[in-house]
Amino acid sequence: MSRSLSLLTSGLSALAASLLALAACSDSLHLDPQPVPGSTSVGGGGQGGSGGSGAPCQSNSDCTYPTSICDTFRGECVGCLEHSDCTHQPGTICSEGACRCPDPDQSFCPAVPGSTESVYQTARCVDLTSASADCGSCGHACFGACTATGACADPWEPTSLLGAPAPRFGHVAVWAGERMIVWGGRGAGNSYLNSGGMYDPATRTWTATSTANAPLPRSAMTAVWTGSRMIVWGGENGGPLADGGSFDPTTNTWQTLPASTLSARYLHTAVWTDNQMIVWGGHSGTSYLGNGAAYNPTTRAWSAIADGSTMRIYHTAVWTGSSGTMVVFGGQGVNPNIGPDVITLDALGVFTPSDGGGSWSGANPLNPPSARYGHTAVFAIPPGQTGGSMFVWGGTDGAGNYLGDGNKYDVVGSGWTAMQAPAPAARTDHTAVWIGGEVNQMMVWGGFNGGHLDSGGLYDPILNTWRTDLPRGPEARSLHTAVVTSEHRMIIWGGSAGGVLNSGGVFDPAAFLATN
Repeated sequence: MSRSLSLLTSGLSALAASLLALAACSDSLHLDPQPVPGSTSVGGGGQGGSGGSGAPCQSNSDCTYPTSICDTFRGECVGCLEHSDCTHQPGTICSEGACRCPDPDQSFCPAVPGSTESVYQTARCVDLTSASADCGSCGHACFGACTATGACADPWEPTSLLGAPAPRFGHVAVWAGERMIVWGGRGAGNSYLNSGGMYDPATRTWTATSTANAPLPRSAMTAVWTGSRMIVWGGENGGPLADGGSFDPTTNTWQTLPASTLSARYLHTAVWTDNQMIVWGGHSGTSYLGNGAAYNPTTRAWSAIADGSTMRIYHTAVWTGSSGTMVVFGGQGVNPNIGPDVITLDALGVFTPSDGGGSWSGANPLNPPSARYGHTAVFAIPPGQTGGSMFVWGGTDGAGNYLGDGNKYDVVGSGWTAMQAPAPAARTDHTAVWIGGEVNQMMVWGGFNGGHLDSGGLYDPILNTWRTDLPRGPEARSLHTAVVTSEHRMIIWGGSAGGVLNSGGVFDPAAFLATN
């Protein structure tokens, strides 16, 4: 009996040794897993990939990524058999057939490519509840801290760099219902661009705008949003331009605008009136302009409008909504009533469109802002007010002085009211937007006053007061763009800060005001 038992034990030992040898021979079937190009899959709970309980297999040829190795002992596809199988996910180790982060509280985030062949975020194991560069999900960055809920602790968060358009300044931007569209401008080496991108702040993703049939590269042009299309017109690319295009973000296609009798120009303004775009002013390359035209995208027809009494650039123009007027203010140019010299203007012009070309009125209310150009102007109807107001702020006086004051113009009462100090630091080449919803304030940000700025302020027209204690967000810049989202957040993007930028930030003013 003992001899039989000995033989049986010997046989079982040999069988076990054979099975162990077979498991060891799995290396002969070993194939390093190949990551799918562009994959951004992320494992949670300490995982960096999938593994275990995979498809049945007899060899590696039966397996596909991410479980591309056959564990012949168990007869199933896994992500790894040894640590060296995890070199494509740096920082992870092989555990239970999967490449996992050593710390179970961490998740693996793949490398994120930059706008060139460089990498702006390397592959890493991170805690998504505390990492400011990966807050809540891989690549969701914060300017400040990340909370345990996976949200940025402060009201700013960066726009994504992944897939962002090339750096630029002097471009245009509009909010298109669900996405911000940026287009054109000047890039590295002062090159003119006709590329752009659509940014979805909800998913933090970019989609490139098509260049097929796009307008020529340019800067110093205008853009308006019609409710379904972005219309770009004019500008310069070494010389003034008199053409443009209409962009449909739904189909990502361009349509060339019909030719107009309007002369080529840049540094003009354009407003949308709910059914047509009005272009006015600008420079021809040799002279200041005081004429314009209206374009109806439904009929695809241009019509002439009455000439203004002044010719100007670097001015502002707003559409007053139900009041049915375009209000022009400031700028640099020529006022024939004063003389032929180029001056900085404080003149206000009010244009009322009509089928006959419309008419201008030279309103001259009391207490106007000082003469300026390179300022901003926004129109809004604050709570409790009828008709609305135009809010003018900042700029330069043409004598080398930057301005840090402003006024609001009542379009119904035709009167100016000064904005109270203290206000943000004086500046030009900044942005200003009206933020509605529960906020109902104007926000000024960025610009230049001898140096690039990363500061700004919120102006409350009801209290006639400023909040200038905004938290720091994106890096300082000027000649950038700003839009307001449907959720009443401001997105700033691009600009110049010694070099050109393709970064930006999303600011939530309601969150700021609720906690400050």
